[in-house]
Amino acid sequence: MSSPDAKSVLEHLGRADEDAHCQQWIKCRFSFTLQWLPPYPRSLAKLKLGGIIGTVEIVNLVESHRSKWFSGPYGLVLTKPRPCKFVRVSGQLGLWNLPARIRDKI
Repeated sequence: MSSPDAKSVLEHLGRADEDAHCQQWIKCRFSFTLQWLPPYPRSLAKLKLGGIIGTVEIVNLVESHRSKWFSGPYGLVLTKPRPCKFVRVSGQLGLWNLPARIRDKI
């Protein structure tokens, strides 16, 4: 059940050149590498990167969380992930407004 205050947002998956940095951050923070992907960058050729991949609902903003992915000082609690047709669009850091020309494609 959704909170009356829940907000649905689009999820954006970054470009391939961001993946090496992301993999390094995960390795340093959690002492492991993502084994579900073959070694970078060959596996990334099959992934659609740099676009909208789905939606989630933001249900809370927290200052602490039991998730190992929480790195603070704030985090968004997300629920109800739903995939959508991939739509290529450049992303930005943080939350941002989707251009109208892209919104019409989703």
